[in-house]
Amino acid sequence: NDSPTSVAPTATLADVRAAASASGHLRILVLGDDPREAGVVHVRDTLLEDDGEPVSAHRRDAYVIDGDKLVHEVLREMQERGVQLAVVVQQGQLLGLVTMADIIARVLPQSRDPEHAA
Repeated sequence: NDSPTSVAPTATLADVRAAASASGHLRILVLGDDPREAGVVHVRDTLLEDDGEPVSAHRRDAYVIDGDKLVHEVLREMQERGVQLAVVVQQGQLLGLVTMADIIARVLPQSRDPEHAA
């Protein structure tokens, strides 16, 4: 399954925890009909809360980027905003997610040559 782990905007915190448990992810996408209005909830923000509480109480606006944006621009903007995750959208369609770790791995690839290993 290549689609990002997500819950609906009407989900409860129990749904968020179940999605996190099933996927192993700590940040869960809150995704409705328009991916440009996506949100994110971090599981740590839900741990002491009631299972029936709506996800909307802990949802933060996601950092949404256009699929054509250059990787160095995304890296700079993510650093400036202090975010670890971006939702990638093109022409109103969700393309996927990118994390700070994904970007760093892209711009600073690890050498596979043992002579160049630190």
